[in-house]
Amino acid sequence: AAEKAEAAATVVAEPPATDSNPFAALKDVGLKDDVDVPGGGAPKDDNPFAVLQGIDVESYTPSAGSTYSEVDDSDFKDPLEEIRGGTKKSAHALHMEEVARKVQEEDEERRRIAKEEEDFIKRTRRGANETDRFVLETGGVTGVVGIGLKKVAVRLGGKPVVQDASWFVKSGERVALVGANGCGKTTQLRVLTGELEPEEGEPIFSDPKIKLAVLSQGFVDELEPERSLRDELMAALPKEMALMEKIETMQAEFEAAAKEGEETDMDKIEEFTELQEQAEQLKVYEIPKRLEMLAQNVGFLQTDLDQPVKLFSGGWKVRIGISKMLMQAPDALLLDEPTNHLDLSSVEWLEAFLRLQTIPLVLVSHDREFMDRVCDKVVDTVDGMTYSYDGNYTDYVKKRDRDWLDWHRKYTLQSQKVRALQEFINVNKSNQNMAAARRNKQTELDKMQASDEWLDPPPKHVRRIAFKFKEPETSRRGTTTEGDDLMASLSGVTHGYGSAGDEVLFADADFEVRKGDKIGIVGRNGSGKSTLLKLLMGWEPPSGGGEVNLIDPKSTGYFTQHQADLLPPEKTAFQVVQEVNTILMAENELYALMAKFRFVGEMLDTKVKNLSGGEKARLAILGLMLQPNNLLILDEPTNHLDIPMKETLEYALREFKGSVVVVSHDRWFLSQCVRKVVAIEKGKVKTYDGDYRFYLDKNARMRRQVEKHYTEGSNGIQSVPVTVAEQKADERKVLRKNEWSAKLQEKKVALRAARARARGNG
Repeated sequence: AAEKAEAAATVVAEPPATDSNPFAALKDVGLKDDVDVPGGGAPKDDNPFAVLQGIDVESYTPSAGSTYSEVDDSDFKDPLEEIRGGTKKSAHALHMEEVARKVQEEDEERRRIAKEEEDFIKRTRRGANETDRFVLETGGVTGVVGIGLKKVAVRLGGKPVVQDASWFVKSGERVALVGANGCGKTTQLRVLTGELEPEEGEPIFSDPKIKLAVLSQGFVDELEPERSLRDELMAALPKEMALMEKIETMQAEFEAAAKEGEETDMDKIEEFTELQEQAEQLKVYEIPKRLEMLAQNVGFLQTDLDQPVKLFSGGWKVRIGISKMLMQAPDALLLDEPTNHLDLSSVEWLEAFLRLQTIPLVLVSHDREFMDRVCDKVVDTVDGMTYSYDGNYTDYVKKRDRDWLDWHRKYTLQSQKVRALQEFINVNKSNQNMAAARRNKQTELDKMQASDEWLDPPPKHVRRIAFKFKEPETSRRGTTTEGDDLMASLSGVTHGYGSAGDEVLFADADFEVRKGDKIGIVGRNGSGKSTLLKLLMGWEPPSGGGEVNLIDPKSTGYFTQHQADLLPPEKTAFQVVQEVNTILMAENELYALMAKFRFVGEMLDTKVKNLSGGEKARLAILGLMLQPNNLLILDEPTNHLDIPMKETLEYALREFKGSVVVVSHDRWFLSQCVRKVVAIEKGKVKTYDGDYRFYLDKNARMRRQVEKHYTEGSNGIQSVPVTVAEQKADERKVLRKNEWSAKLQEKKVALRAARARARGNG
């Protein structure tokens, strides 16, 4: 009965009728999935593979081979013991102290504001629908709105980032820009907004008056924590606010002059009249009312408008960012990695909100499920070139793989024909009897190369690489360093901020990390996942008592949510790697390792400040490889990583023989690398002694929520894959079983033969 009551409590009302507020469905975190998607039957982009259709395809199977490169165990040579204890290790310790210092500063700020949270943080926002209608205000451009790029080329820091970007999106369409880290996705958004001037090509707009609004990767860091929500939303309109402030200033001057009996200068009166006319054109006097209506329809309460921004959780800060975009009355929206740091409920709200929009929408994301549920068009950037596909992310993957295989086959056929012609020409170069035939072959070759059907080599998509973290030190008996296998633990810990009871994050928590554990920590935004890691690291004591057995900082690698931002901006990628090379890997081996992480050529000398978010994240993960650790603690490591790099990290963590504790909202990532789940649920820390599939099986409500997000054709989340060592062990078991079966069969045959001989002798 309790389960039925809980299920009934989760039922969401049907979407409102068309004449009611279309944003009512967004008021609550839980949302229905069947929100109508805007239509749009306008013609799509030209097929970039049309050139392939003029060549006959013969059966061709690409040569088999590994899809990723290996980093051999021999790459990690143990340095001399006395060297390992020298300056390099001290540098690692200094790095950890700097990380701890920055995290401590954040915690002090959090404690400072904790007293203001008592009633606000725990309050339920129902988002009552007090308005009959809500019409999204735009910039006033009528008709179909379209934006895009035409043959755009961009170089950054001397490095070509985009070579030929061409795509278009119009009203009713939501396009995802996809591709490997550093391929130029964010760069294309910056060209659209005018922040970057392309070397070639241009951004295109159906109307020059089109207004764009941008949600950048680091928009949360750009929020002013001390501002009220109202002031933060008003800050989205600097021009209008400056105009309003000037009008108010002049009004005060007029009033002061009137009190003194002074006459007002006519030039000032004319200036004031002009300002008022500008205010009327910009609808400045309507902004306060529009702000309140917008905030209400995005889910905020009236009283929230006077609360400081610092009190809102990560999910609600996304709503603040969305509201600031809409305050600008945009004709098109641009979003860069909008789901980073968001829990599942916040992602669901954002999905439903974006599906309601009918203005052009362009987003950059590596979240496969999010793109599947939001986008109806995908633009892939490979080797600086863009390729457009209709449909969602799943449709894109199918079409891309089919088209790429077709391209590869036709290019192979073309190459074979070219080689045959060139060989004939070369072999008969000195044979005068074959001069006419040779000229004919040369003419045929020239025509092929000049033809519109001539194919360039197909681009190479980035694939997963295989690398390993430096293995934990072992004793002579082949085990990790001797002693108790307990590496860190919490026992009866209660922790929170401030003195009020509703500020406690978790109470009476028990949690332990043992050698070989692969643990994933899950929970909603603000539940205390990162705080749990800080307790283990010893960066803050438990506020409500309990015992903490701290980790050993000398053998622990820590990756923070903002690890990429801690890299020195003025140093080059290679200099950063050199500094963290505590295992003293040879320089030529460092170059080889960086190449596997796609740091080659000019990238090695590129300063950190010129790297993309994903490239910085790759560099930070690479740094962890160069430190000998028994324990890895990772806080949201997949933010900014492209899909091949996520798969690379999954593989490395799965194969690591030490212990791993990872906080992540990426459900698929956790399902591929952890074997134990620790959930922070309603102020309690609960351990599930199984992988993420086991955790879902034990939580029907969460399982239903996760399964709603499965992409088409997906098998869903399964048990964590076996490691290479486990696979070899299974193979040995099968081999031994087969050997035993063969020996048993031999004995049976021998026994039957013996019996036959005995009967014959009888």
